Amino acid sequence: MKEYDIKITETLERTVTVKAESVDDAIAQVEEEWGKSMHVLDSEDFAGVEFTMQEERSLDLEKMDVLLIEPGQFPKRIQIGTELENLQKVVKGDIEVSYPFEEEVGVIVNEEHKINGMELNRAIFTDDGVISDIYAGPFLVVGLTEDDFGSLSSEQMEKYEKMFHSPQTFVRMGGSYMVLLVPDD
Repeated sequence: MKEYDIKITETLERTVTVKAESVDDAIAQVEEEWGKSMHVLDSEDFAGVEFTMQEERSLDLEKMDVLLIEPGQFPKRIQIGTELENLQKVVKGDIEVSYPFEEEVGVIVNEEHKINGMELNRAIFTDDGVISDIYAGPFLVVGLTEDDFGSLSSEQMEKYEKMFHSPQTFVRMGGSYMVLLVPDD
């Protein structure tokens, strides 16, 4: 599928008869009258229409390479469309974006991932090993462009695949959680 910008040009025409000393005076007189709204062109003055294609864009090529992290699963490299509906389908609802890392990546989760009963997925830790956040349900790690989401670079893909490699399980202990890594086998 493609997207097209089509320009519509409608032409209105009216001939006005005036008495003047010269053609230049006649044109000046009609311009002045038109400027004073004495000659307002409307649908009765319609003389034609033209449709011109201005730009064509392919929508099928707008995909990005991202990392899908699902509860209990190893990370998956996937290619996904950039439209909102594509992102919502993967996270199973409205999206929310967080930016927990210093580099140009975002984490797209279900907006209600913590309150709608989704299975806990992965914990994010501070530099000193303290849990700063826990994501529930499936989420995407995406690259960031100037004004939108984009593909992860190969270096980013490897970095976050390694960071989220081991599935995690969570044990509630009092008011906090203990995170256990699920072994590869």
